[in-house]
Amino acid sequence: MSRARGGPETFEVTQQVSGTTRKKKDTQGFGEESREPSTGDNIREFLLSLRYFRIFIALWNVFMMFCMIVLFGS
Repeated sequence: MSRARGGPETFEVTQQVSGTTRKKKDTQGFGEESREPSTGDNIREFLLSLRYFRIFIALWNVFMMFCMIVLFGS
């Protein structure tokens, strides 16, 4: 007996093929090409770097206070 066309194996293969093509489309970003960062992206990046710089300054100040207490405390 020959199997009829469109049996369970064909359905599984179709799901596998459609699943791989969906994954490729997701990684492409829905057809968007690489573009230059917008002004909002630049501002967001600047504020993020500013946040890290402020954290560094705060830790530096704590370290300096510790050094002043150790070196100049009586």
